[in-house]
Amino acid sequence: MPSFIDLSGQRFGRLLVGKRADALNLAVRDARNEVFWVCRCDCGKTTIVRSAKLRSGRTRSCGCLHRDTAQALGYKNATHGFSRDKHPLYRLWRSIKDRCYRPQHRKYRYWGGRGITMHKEWRDNFQSFFDYVMATIGDKPSPKHSMDRIDNDSNYEPGNIRWATYSQQRLNSRRPSY
Repeated sequence: MPSFIDLSGQRFGRLLVGKRADALNLAVRDARNEVFWVCRCDCGKTTIVRSAKLRSGRTRSCGCLHRDTAQALGYKNATHGFSRDKHPLYRLWRSIKDRCYRPQHRKYRYWGGRGITMHKEWRDNFQSFFDYVMATIGDKPSPKHSMDRIDNDSNYEPGNIRWATYSQQRLNSRRPSY
């Protein structure tokens, strides 16, 4: 594990940093071997956040700050504050659900057909998916990136998703059996 700055006990926005996630044996995987922290939000929720996101100020809450801001600005959908049709993460969430759970989807056989599922809390709740993505992997870095599962044979679940380029995803794909 690379050297790190101990953030335990420090406050970042609404988050109070607790212990390192790996110290609690939580299954947090990251291709860059970054340190993740278990944080307690002022609203009472617990979330796991990458060290760099805390230190840069990009993550300041479990997602409640964003929700509160959206409500204060008068968005009609107070659940996540974005139009269901226009927010890129909502479209991604819908697409993952369709590939994993809708047999009529043209690519179902590659995901749901081979047993790939979505974390139950995410499947039933876009806000939960949104909060996790923003807290751990952040916004999509560029148009060339898309969501990828770190372990291609595992599910869409905490610790197993990342943003990756097409070439990175090709290296992470199943190999044909001849």
